[in-house]
Amino acid sequence: MFARLTRIAGAQYSEDDVGPMTDDIVSQARELEAIRGGYWLRSRENGDLFAITLWDSEEAMMATEQQAASLREEAQQQAGGQVSVDHCEVVGRI
Repeated sequence: MFARLTRIAGAQYSEDDVGPMTDDIVSQARELEAIRGGYWLRSRENGDLFAITLWDSEEAMMATEQQAASLREEAQQQAGGQVSVDHCEVVGRI
């Protein structure tokens, strides 16, 4: 299994904005082909946003990279901040 980890550091949004923004981004992410699942997270400490999406294979993950980049851009436009992305192999599960 593979994971794409996205972080938007220094995001600037109001508490009223995070719910609708989350709903919009998550609903679009659900449409990505071959997605196994994922999580959209917010740090209450510093407001950073995180997305973790899970894929059966690296090929499936990379096949959606262009669509994912579009979702990241949309999230960044709404929240501000700096975006970083990592692609990882899942090597363990709790």
